[in-house]
Amino acid sequence: MAKKRTVDDQEFNAARNQYDNRMMRVSQKYAGSLSPDRRKACCDMALWRCLQAYDSSYGQSVASSLHRFVRWECLNAIREQGQPLIPLADDMESPEETLAISMILDDYLSLLTQRDRRVIEARYLESCTFSEIAVREHCSIQGVKNIVDRSMSVMTEAAQEA
Repeated sequence: MAKKRTVDDQEFNAARNQYDNRMMRVSQKYAGSLSPDRRKACCDMALWRCLQAYDSSYGQSVASSLHRFVRWECLNAIREQGQPLIPLADDMESPEETLAISMILDDYLSLLTQRDRRVIEARYLESCTFSEIAVREHCSIQGVKNIVDRSMSVMTEAAQEA
């Protein structure tokens, strides 16, 4: 696992000033489930974790990494509140439609083991790469690909039976 960098207050505040609007735009997707104060707290935690974990050798910008961290923090906050997982699209017609799709997604994810669910959530909801998930789950990249393939098969089969 990668070593966390030390982030001082000056670096954090400079990054917050630079990325605040971008983080709030990303978190806006969750405005129906999280209060503005809670979204701001998620953005701050995401920025802190992103700066600690950031490694320029991966070739990804801080902004790209930060986007994933903000999404992850918002999703965790929603889960902690016991609300449906996420709105799946920005162009949903109504909150009822969003809730229905989220509940269906949760039903299919509940068919998976905890590890398989974590891998699917990391891959498709957090947009993590196979290698990032492999590090997180302590397995090989091929192992992650196998989990994704198997999990998608289980959920597809269940959807076809429904």
